[in-house]
Amino acid sequence: MALLCVLTCALSLPLPTPRVRIEPARLEAGQTLRQASLLSAEGLCAADAQPYEVPLLAAELRRELLEHFSSRNREAHALLVASDEQAGVVGVCGIEVQQLTPKAMSPRRGGDSQVRGRPLLTNVAVSRGFRRRGIGRQLCRASEALARSWGFSEILLRVEQDNTKARRLYHSLGYRTVGVDTEAERPDASSGRLEFVRTTQVVMRKDLRFPPLDTVAIRLGLLGGAVLYYPVVEPVLAEAAAGRVQSAFRMAFDLLQPVLTEAAAGDLRGAALLIGSPVASVLHGMH
Repeated sequence: MALLCVLTCALSLPLPTPRVRIEPARLEAGQTLRQASLLSAEGLCAADAQPYEVPLLAAELRRELLEHFSSRNREAHALLVASDEQAGVVGVCGIEVQQLTPKAMSPRRGGDSQVRGRPLLTNVAVSRGFRRRGIGRQLCRASEALARSWGFSEILLRVEQDNTKARRLYHSLGYRTVGVDTEAERPDASSGRLEFVRTTQVVMRKDLRFPPLDTVAIRLGLLGGAVLYYPVVEPVLAEAAAGRVQSAFRMAFDLLQPVLTEAAAGDLRGAALLIGSPVASVLHGMH
């Protein structure tokens, strides 16, 4: 299971989201198992890994995937795959119920305190050619929906401490840090054989009942901003409603041109201040 608990995901500026189908994997089908294990192994390896590392990890992953996600496992579990019509399996994400403490420790390591069945997100990986397109988010959300359908109100995951991109992704999805495991292990095949080395993993948790308070605050802020911005964009909307679309485009461009100029020059703070200036004018007019 150690392999499946090492999560890797990439987060950057999003590209257009491809049309993929997300569904439970049929691991008894050899092709799906082969693609899922190879993809997971690529996710565990560094970009500059030696050619022999991926096959070594993939062989071990095939055994673990069958053990944990085949129909023979009677615990609640699912291995979701994102499939593209031409490329095949381009994303994978596992979820399984394990006996864990609130900080995702097994009874052997964490004692018996508050140990119970908890859903654990594992083995998140997206093909390098399909990253930054929202597939990882779709897989995580599909797994969360499964956990809710099983009657759970929380979900846990483990992620490498130095994987800041993945941690930002999970944080944006509502996961919050609940612990740090300094005695975790990760697979390493750089020596030409599979072994496990000591690493530090961050344990994150998401409450499936309510969004985090900071997320609620952001949503309320966006809603308030939309209300304040309406007087600013009202003339543009009026032009469009009157059928004067070209005029509406010109007015919208005039509003945004200073913001875009600042952003293009690399001054994002200045662009943000320019965005806020119309709201400031509206607030000033309220006094």
